[in-house]
Amino acid sequence: MKNETEILTVKLNEIHSSLTAKSDIEKTEKEIKNLIKNYLPNNYKVLEEVFELEFNKFNKSIFEDFSFLTETKSKEQIRQENTNKLKSKTHKTIDYLSLIEFPNTYDGALYTINEKKDFILKKLNLVFNDNYYSLSKILDLNNIEYRQGETRELAQDLAKSGYLILFSEYNNNGDDYVKLSVKGASYIERKTTKKSKKKSQEEIDEKIEKITEMLIKLGYGQEIIFNEMEEIRDLYSKLNNKNWSELVKGKLIDLGLSQVIEKETISKIFETLIDQKFQLLN
Repeated sequence: MKNETEILTVKLNEIHSSLTAKSDIEKTEKEIKNLIKNYLPNNYKVLEEVFELEFNKFNKSIFEDFSFLTETKSKEQIRQENTNKLKSKTHKTIDYLSLIEFPNTYDGALYTINEKKDFILKKLNLVFNDNYYSLSKILDLNNIEYRQGETRELAQDLAKSGYLILFSEYNNNGDDYVKLSVKGASYIERKTTKKSKKKSQEEIDEKIEKITEMLIKLGYGQEIIFNEMEEIRDLYSKLNNKNWSELVKGKLIDLGLSQVIEKETISKIFETLIDQKFQLLN
């Protein structure tokens, strides 16, 4: 079942896809704002700012500063420009929606600077593109507290490390708007992979413990069995999944052929470790 953020994202994507030069821009903008207010009332203020202000911030034309240079445009050109503008505004809003954590396990609970840095990089990696995003808005959308001026300091610090690119490098009014650099994406991907491997290792450890308890209850006390289980545990982090699965299969077959463990028990061990049924012995 989809949560409110996911439902809103689907609806905005539908609107984005259906926009044409014939669309009623004013009516559609009101519809989008109402959808945001209905589905995410607590985040309405932040998302309204994204929808209303960010396009102009990043797409200011030189003609706005020099009105005498304003070019004459046809009605068709104006309609198409307005349509493209609304598409851009809607797409940016959808991007910010993807940065909302669900379920929100943080909710103001990120206390250290390093925790906030990792959270920011993780979120920006979800929208790894050429657009710039406000760190304060990202934290606000996730109910994460920060000091006055802290997001700008975080942006500058992460930029010094090469993980972020500051919009203020190109615009004096860049505030805390940033985008992820290749180095930043590489860093967070490595960290995420490392965490994933750690979690997988913990799951294998739990399975080995479960198997050990099962073997003891069944009356198996041979040291060779438990030594093999420990080797299987140790090699999990050193081999890829395919090679590790083949190793498990080979060791269990050897134990079966030497009649150290019965066929049914071997099948249970294999199914517990590999999460699939497999007939090891004929």
